[in-house]
Amino acid sequence: MADAPGSGLAARLAPSAGRLAFPLVLVVLATALDAMLRTRGDLDYRIIRTLRDVDLPGLESALDGAQLLSAPVTLVAAWAGMAALLLVGRHWLASTALAMVPLAAFAAWALSIPFPGQVVDLGRIDAVLGGVEVNGGRLFPPEIAAMVVLYGLGGFVYASLLPRRRTARFVSLVVLLSALGAIAGSVFAGEMFLLSAIGAVALGGLVLLGSIHAYRVMAPTTARVPLVHATYLDQPGERGAHALTSTILFRGDEVWKIYSPGFIPRFIYWLAFQAPFGYSTHRVALEACIHRRNLAGKLTEYWFGSNRVSPALRIESIDGHLALVSHYARGNEPADHAKARAFLFDLAERFDAAGLPTWQIDPRQPRSLGNALEGADGEYTIIDLESGLVSPMASPRAWWRAVRRAQFPFYDDVAFDVTRAYVDAEEAGMLAKFGLDWVAELRTVLDEAERTASEWHKLEPRIWSRLLRWLWSGFGIPGFPRWLHEKAESSEHHAIAWVEEAIDTWEREGRITAGEARSLKQSAESDDVQAVMPHFGVHLVIGVALRFPFGSITRATYSLLQLGRSTVRFLFRRIDLRTFRRNVGIHSPIVIVAAALPGVGTFAYLLSWPLLSRFLLLRVAADAVGEHLPFHIYRRLGAKRIVARPVRHRQDTVSTSDALGGSQ
Repeated sequence: MADAPGSGLAARLAPSAGRLAFPLVLVVLATALDAMLRTRGDLDYRIIRTLRDVDLPGLESALDGAQLLSAPVTLVAAWAGMAALLLVGRHWLASTALAMVPLAAFAAWALSIPFPGQVVDLGRIDAVLGGVEVNGGRLFPPEIAAMVVLYGLGGFVYASLLPRRRTARFVSLVVLLSALGAIAGSVFAGEMFLLSAIGAVALGGLVLLGSIHAYRVMAPTTARVPLVHATYLDQPGERGAHALTSTILFRGDEVWKIYSPGFIPRFIYWLAFQAPFGYSTHRVALEACIHRRNLAGKLTEYWFGSNRVSPALRIESIDGHLALVSHYARGNEPADHAKARAFLFDLAERFDAAGLPTWQIDPRQPRSLGNALEGADGEYTIIDLESGLVSPMASPRAWWRAVRRAQFPFYDDVAFDVTRAYVDAEEAGMLAKFGLDWVAELRTVLDEAERTASEWHKLEPRIWSRLLRWLWSGFGIPGFPRWLHEKAESSEHHAIAWVEEAIDTWEREGRITAGEARSLKQSAESDDVQAVMPHFGVHLVIGVALRFPFGSITRATYSLLQLGRSTVRFLFRRIDLRTFRRNVGIHSPIVIVAAALPGVGTFAYLLSWPLLSRFLLLRVAADAVGEHLPFHIYRRLGAKRIVARPVRHRQDTVSTSDALGGSQ
């Protein structure tokens, strides 16, 4: 029996990673910050003393028994036993997920290194012990983190494989109570502080959430698959063959290659790209195969005078599986292996120089000779250029090229800039040998290969490539000023559009006339109001990107820094007194305080002096803000009747000075 897809009851029981990960990170950071800022004091000992003062029959024995659940011997035995049961049941994914248990313990151990060992002085808790000091272990006790992941994964896997709601809930409750008892027992015995245990629980919870998320992503594509070899997808009455990751069907002059790899190739691919196996999942990945193979064939035609790669034709579907259809190349296994290897060495060198992947034809790869057929004329034809495994095997030049282009791990990747440079350098020879149409066709195939490869890669997270790209970009620091300038410009346009939409809403509702609307828009275009708009826009962007409390902190900090910047520039005579006063009116203390308020702090710049001095414009904006408050509180409290003008229909217009509320 193989792993069942992570849906149904397992999906309902699994915790929401988005809701839990963020607070868990905060707990881990708070625990580390607490250890840096203070030594263990009365609060920590008061917690242990309170726990030890609880006198219930059998409590101490129960805590001692529960403490055994987090003992290293117990954890190792439970981990090994669970892994053995899952392996016997052929639950490959679930057994692999258990590798996160030692990873959690190692992470807790590594994160505790910068902090001194915590010491629990039981003498401060219980005078009977005579002030004996007991080592409280590390800041993040590894056994607690490992226990959270082990028992959490055990409960989740049980709910996935045996979807019985009542039983699963009972098991989950038992696991939760046992884990809490183990933590309480360890604190009771003086082996760790409660705050350290909570930090380890949070750290283990983060690893557990990541493990469950990975399990749920991989489960649908790893259900009922063999451990290593491909799932056999033979069709009755058809001639076929089996490779490591695919089934091959021979249909007349065509070869149908169906990818359905076993668990290990799929898992290796997921570790590399954090996605299901591309060739069995994404049609565009097979489209990239077609264009890449035909690109290689065109180049071999230039190198050897004839196409030495079996052409890829199209993509078909058979029994719900994608199949790559290619031309059937006639020939036999190479009779002279030394000659064939010499050809492959030469071809691999040419591929490498042109930026093409070499794994399938590299003579050092044990199956490379099986990818070459010797024809009746003695020429060799490559029948397979699609890899079944993610392999690090490549030349040092290809390695450096992949790392520099953030294409690592590499998997059938073409360095398209290198290929284009090669074609440009050889264009004169290609034109002389084959003519303009041939070169145009080559460039078309090259364009399509790059387009489809890019679309394929965008469908996958490819975290390692993103990290490399971030590294080579200098962690985004060189481009940060440009990014900040672009964001400021876009946020300013967003703020202006928001104000104009609020004015248009009042005009549509009949609260102001068309003339008043024009006057208000002219007022919004004044220099003083326009000076507010970029900062108002920044607050709008922060309100969308960040939630409480970080949104409030960021908004207030931004306004405070703007006020400080203006003050420093005035002190160094970079700006005059009039400009300084205008900036103080924009970034006033009331704006800074309002920016710290949750929710409405996004609109704090409505309280800046340029808007306060234009009363009607302020009322329009305040009404728009009120309509966005939750639970319709703006209307229920009757604030709309005070802020907004009543609906009226009149044809006369007011003067600009009236519309501006008497502003100068």
